[in-house]
Amino acid sequence: MAKKRDTKALLLAAAEKLFKNKRYHELTLDDVARMAAVGKGTIYLYFKNKEDLVCQLATHGHDELCSEISSCVENEKLPLRELLIKIFEAVSSFYNGRHTLFRIMEQEAPLESLRDKFRQEIRKRRFRLVSLIAGLLGREDNLRQLRKDIDLEALANFFLGMVRARNHNFSDDPALMPSPELVVSIFLEGAARTKLSSGTFQKKKPGTCKKRESSPRSQSV
Repeated sequence: MAKKRDTKALLLAAAEKLFKNKRYHELTLDDVARMAAVGKGTIYLYFKNKEDLVCQLATHGHDELCSEISSCVENEKLPLRELLIKIFEAVSSFYNGRHTLFRIMEQEAPLESLRDKFRQEIRKRRFRLVSLIAGLLGREDNLRQLRKDIDLEALANFFLGMVRARNHNFSDDPALMPSPELVVSIFLEGAARTKLSSGTFQKKKPGTCKKRESSPRSQSV
């Protein structure tokens, strides 16, 4: 059984390397077999065809990700902010590593049925992530820090949406990418809040922001 898992992991690793330089239609199972140094027939013991291999590759490692997040959730010593930063980094790393594969499945996969299967698999896995994060937010010591008018699963979805937005919108310019600490701070405290000297937070009142004067440069744009 261990050898079977090792062979499958070897095939997935070979396919992942090849996809760094090949598009979907350029990759063949012969390429994967050659890279993994196995016979082509071996591939069919683990995958039905190329489409099945690519779909499994895109979701490979998700169970490990959920296990890592479960460990974070079970850690009752760390404060909520630190736990969320750890989860943010884990989720961000997972999806960054599969950005190319997700693009391939969404844009290059030739069969609509394959894209539908891929989206269904991603939805199932996202639901599991949402449940884990909602469980963390719902712990008694954490509930006291959160507003009560938003469902916990909605908050978890917002959190994952912020991970995705950060990775997607700043992928072309990492130097401008907000840190996990900053994004978690915005998630917990909001973007339009000011910290008082007492350490509490309050929302800015409408109309209290100073209006910026347009510079000559901005007027010419």
